[in-house]
Amino acid sequence: MRAEELLSFIETKMKMSHVYQPLLIRSLLDRGNASTTRDLALDFSLGVAHDVDHYEDRIIKQPVPVLARHGVIEERDGRIHLLLDSCSDESKQLIRSACEEKVTTFLRKKKVDSWADLRRQGDLVPSQNDFLFPTLHALRELGGTAHIRDIADHVAKQLTLSQQQIEVINPTADDRTLLEYRLAWARTELKENGGIANTAPSTWSLVNAGQSIPEDELAESLASEYSKDNEGKPFELFGPQDKVRQSEQKVRTNQARFRFDVLTTYGVECALCSITEARLIEAAHIVPKSAQGSDDVRNGLPLCLLHHKASESDVALIRIEPDTLNIVCEDGRSFEELKVTKTQLQTRTGKTPRKEALQYLWGETATYLAVEPAYRYNLMYPKL
Repeated sequence: MRAEELLSFIETKMKMSHVYQPLLIRSLLDRGNASTTRDLALDFSLGVAHDVDHYEDRIIKQPVPVLARHGVIEERDGRIHLLLDSCSDESKQLIRSACEEKVTTFLRKKKVDSWADLRRQGDLVPSQNDFLFPTLHALRELGGTAHIRDIADHVAKQLTLSQQQIEVINPTADDRTLLEYRLAWARTELKENGGIANTAPSTWSLVNAGQSIPEDELAESLASEYSKDNEGKPFELFGPQDKVRQSEQKVRTNQARFRFDVLTTYGVECALCSITEARLIEAAHIVPKSAQGSDDVRNGLPLCLLHHKASESDVALIRIEPDTLNIVCEDGRSFEELKVTKTQLQTRTGKTPRKEALQYLWGETATYLAVEPAYRYNLMYPKL
């Protein structure tokens, strides 16, 4: 493609629902006419690491196929190539300026001054992936079928979104808010995943409602590709002091969210044995809620019913050594007796909880085991 043809396409033929097309052409020019989608996503995200995956997905799904159809780019050898014939630096600058003009015109309509400002507004609203669980959970809490307005209201309450977050403008060309746009994306993803269906205008329903827990199915399907990475985020071993809870609805949402995060992060498999049946797996707090343990997923583990109970501090038949992650059976019990099939703590995704949490539990179980057996019995079965 000659420089004049590309310039004509940008100025007269390019139809935009977002700024992705001109941003992509500009980035390719800056990167010598070829780049990986990962590096392009870095440009789009302005170096914000937690946004790179999102923009790589958007690049692949939106501007790449559109621009490829128009003969502007092609994918080859794992890279995106700008199909621009050899031209002068002046021609390249004209093309770049045309891209910037397209971006500026779009941003003016959105009443922001720069791509960075539009991105910052988007940061006020949870990411698109963060709406997958709340959407499923809302549908289940609303009886399996609900209008998109009711789903949005339920999700906003789950995530305790402020009015400002609810009203953030959508960076695309339509009139929906960013919340509405990202919820629509979540519904599409869940539909493709087979979890929900559009059963009537603006109405969505769970598929196979009642046969299994849809949130668990989603966690299992996402664990290998969407394992939450919390490294670098502050870790709190203990949560806030218990307060009077506003409603049972809120309590259930918190518990369900923690379970989803644990199963998505570590996989649907007991960390001490090979059980993979989701209905037999619990999201265990290592520092328990009774001791104000936090809901940080790094204070959690997927454990089957047996091994959750056996590893609690007031039973202590199974312990996890914090430094080596070795499994230790106490009170003369064997691995066979306690159905432990792993010699070390091991999760399906390879992720492990924070060492501080394991150290806390190791200390609590040591304190319990130091007590005389007869007294331990009295702790378990207090006299009436």
